[in-house]
Amino acid sequence: MKVIEFLGDGRAGKSTQVKLLVNYLKDKGLKVKTISDREILNKIDVPYEKAYEFNMAQFRTIKEFIEDNLDLDVIILDRGFTDAEMWFTLKHDLNEMTDEQRDDGIKFTKEMREKYFDIGFLMLLEPKLSLKRHHATEERDTGDDVWYTMDFLNALHGAYLKLLPKYEEDPRIFILDGTKSVEENFEIVKEKLKPII
Repeated sequence: MKVIEFLGDGRAGKSTQVKLLVNYLKDKGLKVKTISDREILNKIDVPYEKAYEFNMAQFRTIKEFIEDNLDLDVIILDRGFTDAEMWFTLKHDLNEMTDEQRDDGIKFTKEMREKYFDIGFLMLLEPKLSLKRHHATEERDTGDDVWYTMDFLNALHGAYLKLLPKYEEDPRIFILDGTKSVEENFEIVKEKLKPII
């Protein structure tokens, strides 16, 4: 089983790439399943304000999803364990969790990443464009307006940039430009997947 992860800024095109990839892999005859960040959020009942508990519940849900589907050829995560380090870093930088909580969360997610991660695609998009796309989209959840503020998007993008050198050093993570066309990015995704699928 291979685990593919998409991570990155809001409205950068992650969900669109996931949908394209699911269809592409199914057309190749592979057994594929995906879980989105929204589906994960619907499975947990910890309030967002309890940052550490919320994030740990989120990533335990991903772990359970993977372990319940080990018979598949491919699992695609719309935010997963690679993304987790950014979330724990961001929440710590926003003073929403302690050093110990951040370190504990990162340790857990790194262990899961070593076990359940084959390749990832980091999609970056400037916060202003992210917010513009958010306001233009009709597919919005009620909780979206909590995250789609300029302050939060700047903090999110800043956290990705802070970790960018680490991502660039990992040969399994590829950076995608969220301003490129859907088709351009999908061609890159398909090309980078060739060695493992």
